[in-house]
Amino acid sequence: MANAITGNPIILDSASATAVVVVNAFRVQAILWDPGASGANLDVCTITDKLGIVKFNQTILTGNLIPSPVVFVRPIVFNGLMCTALTHGKAYIYLADNNDLHT
Repeated sequence: MANAITGNPIILDSASATAVVVVNAFRVQAILWDPGASGANLDVCTITDKLGIVKFNQTILTGNLIPSPVVFVRPIVFNGLMCTALTHGKAYIYLADNNDLHT
């Protein structure tokens, strides 16, 4: 599967050092990383905006192989989107507004 930006949530399943999906700003309400059955100690998921500002970062540690979702009290603004690290699984990015994202 490739990264999917047309729905809500956005689903990322591959990492890249360049802006992977969108160029316009959007608001995020929550992020869930599901490392899947192959998730292991020290796996990591890092999501930044297109300027490289870290918006989400989680590392799996022994005893916490199922990461908790992050729900923002107030939606945070992303200026573009990059998934710079995703060792296993998929990241689900739940938008606060309708999906009008553009590549």
